[in-house]
Amino acid sequence: TVTAPGGRLLRDWLRRPLRELPEIGERHDGVAALAAEPATLARLRGALASISDLERLATRAVVGALHPREAASLRDTLVAVPELFAELAGLASRLLATAAACDPVADLAATLLASLEAEPAGSLDDGKVIAAGVDPELDQYRSLAADAKRHILELEERERKRTGISSLKVRYNRVFGYSIEITRANQAAVPADYVRRQTLANAERYVTPEVQELEDRILHAEDRRLAIEKRLYAELVARIATNASRLQRLGQAIAGVDALAGFAEV
Repeated sequence: TVTAPGGRLLRDWLRRPLRELPEIGERHDGVAALAAEPATLARLRGALASISDLERLATRAVVGALHPREAASLRDTLVAVPELFAELAGLASRLLATAAACDPVADLAATLLASLEAEPAGSLDDGKVIAAGVDPELDQYRSLAADAKRHILELEERERKRTGISSLKVRYNRVFGYSIEITRANQAAVPADYVRRQTLANAERYVTPEVQELEDRILHAEDRRLAIEKRLYAELVARIATNASRLQRLGQAIAGVDALAGFAEV
C-alpha cells in the first residue's frame, strides 16, 4: 500500500480474513480488474501516493488540533479525489465502483480552496494562513502591518490637497505618535478641525480624527490581523469538523482502493 489508511486496512484484512465466498470473490474481482490494466494501476498508485490520511486529519479537526498546513494537505487531497476516482471508471469490479461513487466532499474542497493560502504558514503567528479576499478587514490590517509608510503618504497627499499646503508633512514621534506638521508660515491655512498636539520652533503639529484612527490601526494592525485570522481559521476548522463523518467514509473508500491496488501490484 502507499497510504497510511491503506496500510491500516491491509493489516485489518490480514488479522480478520474473510470467510464468505461471495465477499472473497468481490475482493478478487477488484484485484483482477486492476491487475489487468497495468497502466491504470500505475497511474492510480501514483495518485494514491499523494493522498493524505483523511481519517486522521478529520479527527484532529474534531479535537481542534488541526494545523494550517494539515488543513492545506486536506484541501489538496480533496481536490485530487475526483481524478483519482476517474481512474476506476470502466473497471469490472463492484468494490471499485462503490469506492468511486463515494461522496468526494466537494463542497468542503471548494471552501478550503477559497479560504486557505496556497501554501499557508506553519502557524497563525508565523504569517499568512487565510487567503486574500476572504475578509476585507483582514486584508486591510495586513496591508497596514506590511506597508504603513504607503498609507501615511496617502494621508499626507490627501491633506495637502485639502489644505493647499504643499509643505505639509505627516510625522511620527515616539511620545506624541503621528501628527500633521505645518510650518509657521502656513498657519493661516490650517483647517478648523485640526487640533494642536505639539509646538516646535518653526512649526506646529496637529492631529485630526483621521490621523488618530490611522495611528491606532497601524500600531495595532498586527494584533488585529492575528485576532481576525485566528477567528477565521477556527471557523474553518469547525467546518471541517462538522464534515468528519463524510471525510472518514471517503478515507475508508480510498483505503480500500489502495489495499486492492497493492494486491494487484504484487
